[in-house]
Amino acid sequence: MKPRKSVPGLSSLLLAVGLTAAFWSNGCFDDSTGGKSSYTGPLLRWHFAGHDAIARATNAARFKEIESLPVTEALRGQMATNFARAALKLWAKDLPAGAADPTAFLAPLIRDLLRQEAFIEMRGPIGSIETAIAVELPPERAAVWSTNLWQLMGAWKLGQPEAVSLEGAKGWQVKKSSAPNLLQFFRSGKWVVLGLGKDKLTLVPTLLQQAAKSQRPLAALNGSLLEAAADLPALRAWIPLLKSFPLPPADLKWLGRGESLRTEVRLHFPGRIPWKYQPWQIPTNMIFEPLTSFTAVQSADQWLGRIGGVQSLGLNKLPTQMYAWSVSNEIARVNTAFLIDDPTNAIRQLATSLPKWAGAAMEGHIGEFVYASNRTEVLWSGIPFIFPTVKASIGPRGARYITGGLFPQPPRGYLAPPELFGQVNTRTNLLYYDWELSDQRIDHAKQLLPLLSIATMRKLPETNSASQAWMSVVGPKLGNTITEVTQTAPQELLLVRKSHTGFTGFEIAMFSAWLDSSDFPNSIALPPPMFKSRKPAAQRAAAIPAVPSGNGGANSPKP
Repeated sequence: MKPRKSVPGLSSLLLAVGLTAAFWSNGCFDDSTGGKSSYTGPLLRWHFAGHDAIARATNAARFKEIESLPVTEALRGQMATNFARAALKLWAKDLPAGAADPTAFLAPLIRDLLRQEAFIEMRGPIGSIETAIAVELPPERAAVWSTNLWQLMGAWKLGQPEAVSLEGAKGWQVKKSSAPNLLQFFRSGKWVVLGLGKDKLTLVPTLLQQAAKSQRPLAALNGSLLEAAADLPALRAWIPLLKSFPLPPADLKWLGRGESLRTEVRLHFPGRIPWKYQPWQIPTNMIFEPLTSFTAVQSADQWLGRIGGVQSLGLNKLPTQMYAWSVSNEIARVNTAFLIDDPTNAIRQLATSLPKWAGAAMEGHIGEFVYASNRTEVLWSGIPFIFPTVKASIGPRGARYITGGLFPQPPRGYLAPPELFGQVNTRTNLLYYDWELSDQRIDHAKQLLPLLSIATMRKLPETNSASQAWMSVVGPKLGNTITEVTQTAPQELLLVRKSHTGFTGFEIAMFSAWLDSSDFPNSIALPPPMFKSRKPAAQRAAAIPAVPSGNGGANSPKP
């Protein structure tokens, strides 16, 4: 099996790239060995080339096709509405009582930010932030910005705007008593420039000076479709979702490469990254065609320990390598293998701790856990459509693993080709490798939340949102996505991705679930329970039966 030729993707997901980056590394090595981070950038910087620049680009033909689809415009509308509605939550403590819903005022402006060339920069510590926004707009849209923001000042009872000029540009400003106490709006040629902060703003004058000299407030992107930087640790206090993904400061670029989109993310750590290469031990005897994905991870113990609830499983030692793969099927046949010294004792421990963990993490779940002792296997039975299992297994040269999946392994076919594993097993600076056929993986990913809702007796997620419609149309257009994370310096990791949209199928599905969540933007909330009350699963999970069943298979170490 050779990876299929890949094609690029869609810019409407750009506004959440800092959040979806969490799925790429999940906070690995956040607390490295101390010291000062090599990152010297702002709290947040964002420069998007805009829809027109994408249309003019000579690369990324599929990207341009997807950008122009009606479902993409509808997705931009959902994103704009959701972020505009969330603004009231974000600013609630800084607004007077009775402040109006800003959605009608802000949604059209955010939609422009998702289409036009736009620049956003935020500097300063949380609580004393200065923000500047510059967006290129035709005159009629610039007038809408002025009108909507002027009216929002009244709806939020922030004060009466007054005329002001700066660096030859005319505009207006609003001052109030509490910080952030100054909002400024200017038009300079084809650009609208906004500033928000405390007392005297410094970013806006610089942008207006540059616009007066060159008709642009900043230089155009040179070959990139997007450039961004973020001090993600500092942003955790402001963006609740980031608290679950403790990423270090990062900068990002999107570049067109032939028909593909190349993503580059540099992660800057405060000290030497505490990992040591171990020879890859891929369970090649378990991975069969037809594959739709393959993932390999070094230093898995570093990031597994940061996932909520993992420590409560009580394992003496966490796995040091992780592998995952899926096979072509209408149902999400995903399998995993965790390299661990003593899988037999680990499974015995999981037989006790998994029910308690599931009861806490998935309150109200259906089904029961069963320990098949002579197969060294724990099964979660009684769930429709799936049959999750974890067991002890033996790989090549006696390597030992905890393996698991939503279904039993399918009948053995042809082993995956050595060329696939050759992308991984000779590289000593590689921490993470992932290949997938995104058109199939997005279908698998879309099944996971409904399956979780069924397992926890919740209503099924809605399927008629703009993001769901976008996935249905765009999914079949996607092909290969390849992601690699390598160490490029003692304090730096580099993520490089060749893709279609900049995101994997799983990330796209999770982004859709985030947009559709009732708790947006704070978390991905599952649908409400089907019944008002049930006995919590934690109360039913004090112990699970040990059920000897059959003889251990060839891959199962004896207890």
